[in-house]
Amino acid sequence: VINKKAVLDVLRHVLLRKVDGKYFLTASTSENELTMPVEIAEVDMANFKSCCIDVEKIIPILGTLGDQLLEFDLDDDYRMKVNYDGGSFAIPYYAGDVFPILPAVNEPVVTFSIPTDIFLKNVLAAQTFADNDPATLRPVMASVLLDVDNEGCTFVGTCGHTLYRNRYYHGVPFLSQGEPQQIMIPQAFVRTLTNPLRKTEMVTISCDVNRICITAGDVKFVMRSVEGRYPNYNAVIPKSNPNHIVDNKA
Repeated sequence: VINKKAVLDVLRHVLLRKVDGKYFLTASTSENELTMPVEIAEVDMANFKSCCIDVEKIIPILGTLGDQLLEFDLDDDYRMKVNYDGGSFAIPYYAGDVFPILPAVNEPVVTFSIPTDIFLKNVLAAQTFADNDPATLRPVMASVLLDVDNEGCTFVGTCGHTLYRNRYYHGVPFLSQGEPQQIMIPQAFVRTLTNPLRKTEMVTISCDVNRICITAGDVKFVMRSVEGRYPNYNAVIPKSNPNHIVDNKA
């Protein structure tokens, strides 16, 4: 989610904040944003204020420390000291109030929920069929389509030469709000969803005219929707074909 070439230096950081007694990390590119919970053992958190941690500086150091508890000490001079078994180091940080949080999707045109395993299995499969050329002139082809109606969701991915299509049938009512929609998720962000969502059971997806919001428990991913019209994928699938193959999945 983090854009290392971001114009705003703070967007190369992650936001650590406390909401309703829980701690969360948020990363953003100003158009896409991932928020997920983090476990923190409170020692002296009475005066805790949200802060922005420099990922590029801290991750390489943490990778050398192995699996151990770390103690973070933030002073008033925007200096974060990290104590570990055998030593310590310090890096600068930003105050949390300078981090740009994306507005919520308050007026969704459609909302629905789907089991996480069904969602991840299908978007990951469809993503492998989408156009993975970063310089593509057809952004809709570099996306995974969720074609949703009140009975279920059809997952589609295509580069124009190969096609993935799988239908998830839920039964009426599948939509908890809104009308049937085609939602296009940028394929570049599909794999980003795997780790944050893998321990959840249900995913709720909503979208307005500009953004998609994917939530599961305390995890929330907001991304800019792909603009354009997705090709008529049903038109390339023969409605009648004399050739049929039955194979054993095992």
